[in-house]
Amino acid sequence: MRPRTLAAIALTWPVLELALLIQVGQRIGVGPTLLILLASSVLGVSVMRRAGRGALADLAEAGRAGGVTTITADGPVSTPRSPGERLVTALAGVLLTVPGLLGTIAGLVLLIPGVGRLASAGASRLVRRRIAAAGPQARVRVISVDPMPPTTAADPDSRRPAITDRDGGPSDEA
Repeated sequence: MRPRTLAAIALTWPVLELALLIQVGQRIGVGPTLLILLASSVLGVSVMRRAGRGALADLAEAGRAGGVTTITADGPVSTPRSPGERLVTALAGVLLTVPGLLGTIAGLVLLIPGVGRLASAGASRLVRRRIAAAGPQARVRVISVDPMPPTTAADPDSRRPAITDRDGGPSDEA
């Protein structure tokens, strides 16, 4: 989205939320309106927790499978769920948590499986386009550094830590 579009949404959203809250409060009363907002926030926190636990479970599964979650221009690799699905679920949780009826309605709509999948597909396409536009994929290698061995007077360079690859072999960076 363009910055102007985001600014327009950021400025009009609270005004629309307030107008809708006033209308609903006049029709059903202040108490029920506040209960709807409270229930929405509790549901939103629950949805965000579930999304967070799911993301951690995906990361743990990728680790057990011996891989690291990687996102490429072709899509996710070694990830049980797409980043778009996690994004849509987290967005629904945020919309439900923030007080307001428009956000609550939008968050509930995003939780409908068919709508969520469509939004997820769109979000996944957006993520892939942004990654492709960012350039070639960076490669990351995990290395470990052994603690420093005690120094010897004969070899002052012996204090340099040994750098090894994840599988234990010496690294070519040392």
